[in-house]
Formats: sequence, structure tokens, C-alpha cells
Amino acid sequence: MCVCVCVCVCRWADIVAHFNLKAHLSNQPLPFSAADIHMVNMAASSDRVRDLSTAERLEESYWICEYFRQRSGTGKGAQTWSATVLGWARQDLRLASVLIDELGYEVIVKVSG
Repeated sequence: MCVCVCVCVCRWADIVAHFNLKAHLSNQPLPFSAADIHMVNMAASSDRVRDLSTAERLEESYWICEYFRQRSGTGKGAQTWSATVLGWARQDLRLASVLIDELGYEVIVKVSG
């Protein structure tokens, strides 16, 4: 019996699945145990979660900046927002935590003065 799998093997979990599938179809013992598969999946999962969290944070930051850029400036279309100062984030650097009331968005801003 010949076993061929034609897929892109890009991740460790894919490699483990490939070798276990090949062994199973060839009636051979599986090279990776359930514990091995679990360990590979957990490692891959934590890396994926970290990467997705970073991407999500960067995307959210981009769109928030774009929202404010489109509504800032002077003249027609400019918008101002009321905010509540929540406290100092770093008083030595004059950075305060501010809640923009109508948006429910908390941001760190530099306080002039």
C-alpha cells in the first residue's frame, strides 16, 4: 500500500498529523503519542494566540488612529471630545490616563504645561 499526502506542511502540528496518518494507513505503529500531539498543539496554540493578539492590537490601534485623524484638525469637519482624566499613568513624564466620554475609549495622553 502506498500513502501519499499532497498538502502544504507548514506547521509542526501538520507534520505530526502527516506522519501519524501515514503510519496508520500503512498499518504501522503511530510515531507520535496523544501526549506528543497535545504538547505540539499546545505550543503551536500559544504561539498562534500571541501572534493573533499582537495583530489584533495593531489593527485596533490603526483604526482608532485613523478614526481620530479623519475627525481632527481645524475648520469644517473637525470634532472635539470631552474626556475624564482617570489619573496619572506616568506623572514624571506627564502622561495621564484619559477616558473619552462619548466613545468609551481609554487612552494615555501627554499633558502639556
